[in-house]
Amino acid sequence: MHISAELNEKLTRVGAGTLMGDTFRRYWLPAALSADLAELDGPPVRVRMLGEDLVAFRDSAGDVGLVDAYCAHRRAPLFFGRNEECGLRCVYHGWKYDTQGNCVDMPSEPPFSKFRLRVSIKAYPTYEAGGIVWAYMGPTQLMPPPPNLEFMRAGPDFVRISKTVENCNFLQAMEGGIDTAHSSFAHNNDLENPNLLRSLDPHPRLDAEVTEIVHTKRSVVVRFRQDGADREIESRCVVLATPATVSHRVAVDLPPDIRDALGKVVYGPYVSAAFLTNESTPQPWDVAYGIATPKRSFNIVLNQASLVRGSEPARQPGGSIMVFSPASLARALLPGGDEEILRRYTEDLNQVLGPRFGDSVVEAQVQRWETGAPYCFPGRGALQPALMRRGSRVLLAGDYLGTLYTETAIQTGFAAAQEILSLLASDRQRGQLHALPLAAG
Repeated sequence: MHISAELNEKLTRVGAGTLMGDTFRRYWLPAALSADLAELDGPPVRVRMLGEDLVAFRDSAGDVGLVDAYCAHRRAPLFFGRNEECGLRCVYHGWKYDTQGNCVDMPSEPPFSKFRLRVSIKAYPTYEAGGIVWAYMGPTQLMPPPPNLEFMRAGPDFVRISKTVENCNFLQAMEGGIDTAHSSFAHNNDLENPNLLRSLDPHPRLDAEVTEIVHTKRSVVVRFRQDGADREIESRCVVLATPATVSHRVAVDLPPDIRDALGKVVYGPYVSAAFLTNESTPQPWDVAYGIATPKRSFNIVLNQASLVRGSEPARQPGGSIMVFSPASLARALLPGGDEEILRRYTEDLNQVLGPRFGDSVVEAQVQRWETGAPYCFPGRGALQPALMRRGSRVLLAGDYLGTLYTETAIQTGFAAAQEILSLLASDRQRGQLHALPLAAG
């Protein structure tokens, strides 16, 4: 079946105000597993439903709230909030919200202030049954009765509840579920059978070395070396999710300004280490997440266990500390071995966190990169327009396109994939979507 780009948009967009979004919002929908919210006052859970970012939490009374992911004050993420005394408290300024989204406490306001009564965040009704937290996101006056499906009435010995995350829209998931060719191809465990279709797939695999990417009139040719042989494959579009240095080297016919900008991106060294500890008593750093450390061998200490400390009724044993050394700090460390780096790190941590920190370490690991992260430098901002401009069928993605490192790499990769879908839809509408040869080698 062929559908137009317009119909595809209509069927797959589920945000508020869209056709399918409004349709789904007339039903009770699974939002989370009860098992994910097993504890009273336990950690909040991120939920993304119908294009909306939310958090779910179980309060002191056992009720489940599903509320906006961000505080009404400064939009701080409530996922990092403290779930306590029948409310989720934002860690930025302490505003607390109940399961209905009402602000019930503002520590910065005087006791007689009624300002909190004027503040609320978005909240959706929830219903818990069958091991699932259900949510209704539509108009209140049109709310249907809660779901009453047969499995909800079966005993726990007869029901198994699970969830999966599929990075696609609902229609793609449904299509995959009814696609019989997919099951026999992707889920066949006979990996060594040379007669299976996937064994005949000529596309580049892990350990293939891409040597060149060039454009034709309506496609892109990827040349690579695999299993000792030079090969090439033709594709309509390519997402080039590699460091800027690699992208500059292999994408030889990008528009000159884009390729020039790639060549000017600067990467520098990076060293980090993680420490698992076994202390059993409260520590001064328990409530701190990040500690700046000037004039040390690292520039910051991150207390990875801080996120769970606020929800512990009593301080549990153990902890997790990470340190990071970029730029000149990393250059000073790289010549030494892992043991030398850990020794210097531990000495500095004993100064920052206390003289007994080193005694509590039970495991430590070092990671090092000669070119670990893209750096800011004078004139770097002038490169950004060229790097972000889509000038060909080779779409760039990577950590160098923003300031959030891994998150930037993920976001730009997803954006590139979305743009390719749009390009293919346009080609299809113009009747330019023809078969390409699989490969040559």
